Amino acid sequence: QGLGAELETSLIKNPEADIESLLARTGAELARVVDAINGALGGEEKPASAAALSPLPADYSERLQVLTAQIEQYDSEATDTLDQLISEVGDPEVNLHLQKLRTLVNQYEYDEAMAIIAELSA
Repeated sequence: QGLGAELETSLIKNPEADIESLLARTGAELARVVDAINGALGGEEKPASAAALSPLPADYSERLQVLTAQIEQYDSEATDTLDQLISEVGDPEVNLHLQKLRTLVNQYEYDEAMAIIAELSA
């Protein structure tokens, strides 16, 4: 609840605030709570935090290179590549960057998209 209230306050004070890190913290906290609930219920499913902390796909760097080439060529397949990558990345912070990247690609903001890819590649 505390992080949710902090997020709401940030958005009310400044609707254009950069809230990505706060969203990532909220996601990690939510995963912790879901794990606790699953544990209390005796659930045998894989804990949500394990998915959140899972490593990036083994071919992550190569897929970013493919994505870079697709964006440079204005290839419509870039959105499909991004959707697939988003579904496989468990790290909430990286996932937020990928979702922002997808929004930029969908809005034809290719220069900004390339800047995000550079950040993700670092």
